[in-house]
Amino acid sequence: MARSIVSSNILAVLFLPLIAIMRTDACIFYEQSCHISSKDSYQSYPDLSHTRGNGTVGPETCLKVLTELDKNLANTVIDERRRKEELESHYIEILSPIYKVIPSPGRGLGAFAITPIPRGTKIIIEEPLVSVELPKIVPGQGYRIVDMVNDLEFSFENLSVEEQEQYLDLHEHRFPSEQDQSKLLTIFRSNAYNTGNNRVGLFPRIARINHSCKPNCGNYWSEQMGHRVIFAAVDIEEGEELTVSYIPLLKPASERKSRLGQYGFTCDCIACQSRESDHTRIKISKLFDSLENIPDVVTKKAAARTKTLVDLIEEEGLTDYLARAYRLAASYNQRLGYWLEAKKWALLELEMHQLAENDSHDAINTMDLINSLDDSLSNS
Repeated sequence: MARSIVSSNILAVLFLPLIAIMRTDACIFYEQSCHISSKDSYQSYPDLSHTRGNGTVGPETCLKVLTELDKNLANTVIDERRRKEELESHYIEILSPIYKVIPSPGRGLGAFAITPIPRGTKIIIEEPLVSVELPKIVPGQGYRIVDMVNDLEFSFENLSVEEQEQYLDLHEHRFPSEQDQSKLLTIFRSNAYNTGNNRVGLFPRIARINHSCKPNCGNYWSEQMGHRVIFAAVDIEEGEELTVSYIPLLKPASERKSRLGQYGFTCDCIACQSRESDHTRIKISKLFDSLENIPDVVTKKAAARTKTLVDLIEEEGLTDYLARAYRLAASYNQRLGYWLEAKKWALLELEMHQLAENDSHDAINTMDLINSLDDSLSNS
């Protein structure tokens, strides 16, 4: 029987403000905070993430894990492509771990590369350990997340003891009003991500990745595959901490710090210490605002501004926003009849989408644009 630690003294009602719950690109619900834990470090063995220490996994264990995984996948309603992708991901991570979870100065635990990780590498592919329906919004007040408690209790009771330990090992941040709140709820709220279809889920391995306002990893929810993907958005050096963004990044450092305060930590990344970075991000935000309502008739000057937007984003290292900027550059050049230039930008957009998933909805839309541009080129 799985053990339960659910508090019986649950607040009758808990409202959370509607402050910045959705992330711009990956739609994070209450993005995870820094992860405080007293546990020892461990390597990135996906199905063995409960294993502590830095030892290697022997071939017999690998075979056992992968055979069991293949058997489980064969009994689920998934297509062969997804089955192959899941197996490849686990095989690579078990035999050749590329990161480990160890203490991160001032940030609890963090995930650190133990080998150079090339851009585009899929670092973690993880299905939610627990997934529950997003609570209703009370007008003027926010999400009534206490309504999730019953669902969380039920889901928790159906986990194995090992899975329950993974859940309870995660960081929780409590507000002053939450001292008597359910531990399951506060852990979930501190770490959960959107999983599509009005649901939110908990991803224990992904939850170990800390925040940066200049992240080196992308974070993508695959609706069609039912898993979240963490991928290297840039080349990552050995020893470098893996980071994602929990919040929209085109705000001044003071606003970002205020947003992150709800997770119980203060970001001290390099971007938060730079006034020049603040000015650049505000300029990027204003360019997006002015360019995204594309007029029927565009000018060369407007198209040039899309190039300025791309340059600023690349200089600032905000890879989460590149696909969006590339699409604008492609669209403005398409309106001007500059088919080759438009295709150049569309191909860059496609590359960004395919870092996360080759045939995502966004990738397919971009491929449709490229095909349209090819037709225009052949007819010109």
